[in-house]
Amino acid sequence: MGRGRGPHQPGRGAEGRGHRPSLPERVEAALGESRDILRDVWIWVLVGVGVGAAIHGWVPTDFFARWAGPDNPLAVVVATLAGVPLYVNGAGVVPVGEALWAKGMGLGTVMAFMMSSIALSGPMAIMLRRVMRPPLLALYFGSVTLGIVALGLVFNIVG
Repeated sequence: MGRGRGPHQPGRGAEGRGHRPSLPERVEAALGESRDILRDVWIWVLVGVGVGAAIHGWVPTDFFARWAGPDNPLAVVVATLAGVPLYVNGAGVVPVGEALWAKGMGLGTVMAFMMSSIALSGPMAIMLRRVMRPPLLALYFGSVTLGIVALGLVFNIVG
């Protein structure tokens, strides 16, 4: 075993034999992971860009000003609730957020929408239900919702 290492230390195999990957092996592993991530995400990025373009080009500016604009004291709550039925990933929601911000929505309101569409979505609830009991799931959704609303309000005040 050498130098006092046991079989359970990082970099060691189950039988105590370790393999330190070479640079080419590390590069190949990184490229493989990158391909896997890109294969999983590319469609959501395109959907996000498409939704962002639709919002930017077709939705009237006064729509967002009326429902989630700076004059609406409940804008952050409205945006947080509006994001819940959506299911997007972090990369796909950025173009949507940019389009909403360009239409005059406050920064905190946009951030609340983006965060809620990722963290509070229906598919997220289904995935979490597999590992959490209903009371814990309710605590998760309640605390995350309160945190998102609080951060949105702070960013609207500061920004």
